[in-house]
Amino acid sequence: MNIRPAALAALLTVAPLVASAAPQATVPPQAVLENLQAQLHLTPAQTPAWDAYVTAARTAAADRQERLQQVREAMDAPGTVTDRGQRELGLAQRHVDHLASRQAALVTLYDQLDPGQRKTLDTLPQTLGSSLPPMLRQRLEKTPG
Repeated sequence: MNIRPAALAALLTVAPLVASAAPQATVPPQAVLENLQAQLHLTPAQTPAWDAYVTAARTAAADRQERLQQVREAMDAPGTVTDRGQRELGLAQRHVDHLASRQAALVTLYDQLDPGQRKTLDTLPQTLGSSLPPMLRQRLEKTPG
């Protein structure tokens, strides 16, 4: 597998930020989810899509802590810079896979919502569609270009 220099540079720039981020959940706490579910006034037909989204988000959040530890270990592991980069790339791919799963569940849910429910969801802070730690998300939002 060839790693483009720009992709490797981006990975090496972001990995230390992610690895140093304080452990935190990437899915809202249960009370927030329950409150949102109540605000959405989900119908019985929409509930399976909601449940699938929550399951996908929780799976991604549970995996995040393990991935962060593995990123730390990959950065400290012996080997060449390309070996470490390859390990980090594998961990990043796992993260992308979880994001894709969660995004697919979110799209399925969103497609079943009526316009009012969509508006409620669209006006929420970036908690449902983002898995970046707040510190990293803020830093990326401030980065020009």
